[in-house]
Amino acid sequence: EGVDEDYTWLCLVAYVFYIPLYIAGPVMTFPAWLGFARERQRCVSVLQIAAMLAWVALYILAIEVLLHVYMYVSINNNRSWDLIRGETMPGWEVAWGGFVTLNFMYLKFLSIWRLFRCWALADGMDPPENMRRCVNNNFSFSGFWRAWHASLNKWIVRYLYIPLGGKRSQWWSIWLVFSFIGLWHDLEWRWQAWAWLNCVFFSIELLIINVCKQPKFDGLWRHPAAKYLEALAASLNILTLILANLAIMHGFEGSLEFLQHCWRASPPTTNSISTNSANGRTDGGGKE
Repeated sequence: EGVDEDYTWLCLVAYVFYIPLYIAGPVMTFPAWLGFARERQRCVSVLQIAAMLAWVALYILAIEVLLHVYMYVSINNNRSWDLIRGETMPGWEVAWGGFVTLNFMYLKFLSIWRLFRCWALADGMDPPENMRRCVNNNFSFSGFWRAWHASLNKWIVRYLYIPLGGKRSQWWSIWLVFSFIGLWHDLEWRWQAWAWLNCVFFSIELLIINVCKQPKFDGLWRHPAAKYLEALAASLNILTLILANLAIMHGFEGSLEFLQHCWRASPPTTNSISTNSANGRTDGGGKE
C-alpha cells in the first residue's frame, strides 16, 4: 500500500527532472529512485565521495593535458590526416591517433558520469556506476558494452533485449537495439554508422564464439600457446572498438577513409594534399 501511494504524477515529475541525473545520467529506474527517496543510501560515505571527486579532478586534468599535448582528437574530428605539417600522417600514427582518441572519449565520459553520480550520492541516491572498467581492459565486444555506460546497458537489456528474445534472437535483435541507441543519441547518420559498425563487429564476435565452442576446438584452448591467440584476439578487439566508436566522428565515408589511412604506406602527392585543402576537408566532424 505504501508503494502505491508513492506512484504519483508529482513523484514521476520529480524523478524525470531530478537535477543530478537529468543532464547526463547515470540511468536510474523510477522504483530505485523512489526507494532512495524514502531512505538515503548508506553504502558510500562522505569521505569516499570526496575521494571519488578528487579522482574526477585528476581525470579532467589528464584530459586537459591530452588535448594540449596531442592533436589527435582534433585531427580525427576533422578527418585532416593529410593536412598536418603539409604531409600525410603515416599509417601507424593514424591508428595510434585513433587509440588516443578512444581513450580521450573514455576519460571524458568517465569524468561526466562520475561527477554526476557523486552529486547523486551526496544527495542520498545510489545510481549505478557507468564506467565499470578501463576501456583498454576489454577482451570482447560484449564485455565492453556491459562495462561502458553500464546503467543504459541494464535499461536496454531489461526493456529491449529480453523482450526481443534475448540470446535466442540476438543475431537480428542487436541491429534493432543498436539502431535505437543511435537514434536515442541523435538524428544523424554518423550515429547510425556507429550503431551498424557495432552490429557488424558484434555479429563477427558471435560467429567466432559459436565456432570455437565446437568440441573439435577443445584441444586448441588447452594448448599452452592458446594464451597468445587470446592476446591477439584482445588486441583486435581494441582495434574494432576504435573503428566502431570513432564512427561518431567519421560517419560512414570517414570510417572507410580512416581505415585507408591506417593501411596506406606511401604518402600522397602534393597535388592531392592541395586538392583536399581546396575542398575544405577541415570541417568534416564526421557528418555525411
